Amino acid sequence: MTEISETKIKKMTKEQNYLRGYKDGKSDVLNKIRAEIIEYAIPDFEYHGCGGSQKIVELEDVLQIIDKYKAESEE
Repeated sequence: MTEISETKIKKMTKEQNYLRGYKDGKSDVLNKIRAEIIEYAIPDFEYHGCGGSQKIVELEDVLQIIDKYKAESEE
């Protein structure tokens, strides 16, 4: 989340404050999703048994993470 002075916040309309909070909140959630996906990633050589510096994440793991955050947002 980006820091902003109290004076600037007071000068903003309610709608501007809402949109800023929404944008910051959306960014926070996307950062959490990204971090979780990285946690599931394994080196390619462990998955395929060959060389490579890339990481692999199974689709099912990614879909589970997305579904988890989707369910949280609907509560």
